[in-house]
Amino acid sequence: MTSTADTLESTIPLVVLWVGLAGGVGALIGSSKGKGGVGFLLGLLLGFIGWIIAATLSNTPEKEAEDQAKIAAAQGRTVVPSTSPTAARQWAPDPYGRHNHRYFNGIRWTDKVADAGTESVEPPGYPIPAGPAEGWAPDPFSRFPQRYYRVSGWTNHVTQSGTTYSDPADYPPPDDAPPPPPPVES
Repeated sequence: MTSTADTLESTIPLVVLWVGLAGGVGALIGSSKGKGGVGFLLGLLLGFIGWIIAATLSNTPEKEAEDQAKIAAAQGRTVVPSTSPTAARQWAPDPYGRHNHRYFNGIRWTDKVADAGTESVEPPGYPIPAGPAEGWAPDPFSRFPQRYYRVSGWTNHVTQSGTTYSDPADYPPPDDAPPPPPPVES
């Protein structure tokens, strides 16, 4: 007859194996989203279903910024996210390319713009392409040669050298230039 102690002794390795395997795989999947601890718990408690849930989690803002920096590095660009909590209030080159400078308030681009020292107001945003309601147009984010536009706005579909890729259409433009002096007031 098997005693309780023998049963417990033979169960411990299985529990350790489950924690290591299910929790470890969950943590690995969660880490790809910047949420390793959540992935570990989901894998530990739900096993395979927890792994699927962990795989569908959204990225943390830090992980999203890291992924964007990797994309930029692959394209030979430097990205300093404009939403960084340490970003300074400053006049900088207009990331939308319509004016010489646009004011960044430390959180987002404002409607204050300047050309040749004359300050004016224009809402930030990317231009809507002229022509058909849908189709390929020059990428307003300047990350790819072309981006697909629909009536509802810019899509994540981009193309380069005949290959179509996916690139977020809502990520703030890079601000890797040093801030210029404020416009001269006359």
